[in-house]
Amino acid sequence: MKIKQFNTIHLGKKLLSEIYEMHPEINSMQEIIDHLKGVKNQTPDIISRAISEGSILMVNISQVVAEYVSLANESYTYRKYAEMWEFNKLKSDVSQKAREHIARDAVFEETQNELTARFVADFLKNTEKSYYTFITTMQSRLNVLKQERINS
Repeated sequence: MKIKQFNTIHLGKKLLSEIYEMHPEINSMQEIIDHLKGVKNQTPDIISRAISEGSILMVNISQVVAEYVSLANESYTYRKYAEMWEFNKLKSDVSQKAREHIARDAVFEETQNELTARFVADFLKNTEKSYYTFITTMQSRLNVLKQERINS
């Protein structure tokens, strides 16, 4: 008996690549971060503009994240119902353990889709969180620069 293996990360990265193409705001946010890596050398005006642009982009990015979290939740529900359907189709003369195993094997593709969707949703949620952290850090840096200007 050959054991089927999931290809979640590969499929997830492929899907993420497609998402990044469909939603250029994600790449734009990354470009802002890359531009401000040397934050100590940036002027308050540049940091302020980056915060404003990043905040606007985050509105759209948050919608993208919500969409893919919803898709991950839908894929879980679909897979669970498909597995129950397959389980109930089997004759009762087969042991329950065997029926569970057969039903799980019958929904391999649905399980793969669910795991991929969850990978993508989690990746996007983590990316969104890091973007918000970046904006908060830039706001703190801007406040420090303003305070330095007042003190000098």
